Order: sequence, then structure tokens, then C-alpha cells
Amino acid sequence: MNEAQLKAKLQALAENDFQLSEGEDLDALLAAMMAHIGSLDPELRDELIYVGFYNLIQKKPAVSATQLKTMLD
Repeated sequence: MNEAQLKAKLQALAENDFQLSEGEDLDALLAAMMAHIGSLDPELRDELIYVGFYNLIQKKPAVSATQLKTMLD
């Protein structure tokens, strides 16, 4: 997923309070967020990726312990 696609996806999720829809591929989303965490686009990086991680980790059952460990590794 490129930056523009990720930004659009995260903007849509942010409008829905980061509630994932049924069948949403969380692993692919997390991988894309990790791949672009160093983006030079401040809105994508600061307002969507960082805030997205916070919200997805805080919501149950969004990010599992296994997924969190993979991200931290």
C-alpha cells in the first residue's frame, strides 16, 4: 500500500473512530502503517499513523498481543 492509499484508508478509519469493518485485514494495515511510520507527510505520520496505532491498541480486540509483539520487534 503506498502512502496515498494508506492516508485515504486511515482518514476513513479516523472518521469512524478507528472501528475496523468486518473482514478488515488488520495485519496488512499494521504492516503498511509500520512501513510508512517515518513518512515526511506530517498529517499521515502524526495525525493518522501515530493516532491510529494508539486507537487500535487501546480498542479491544483490535491489536492482539502477538501482533503487538511483532510490531515491537
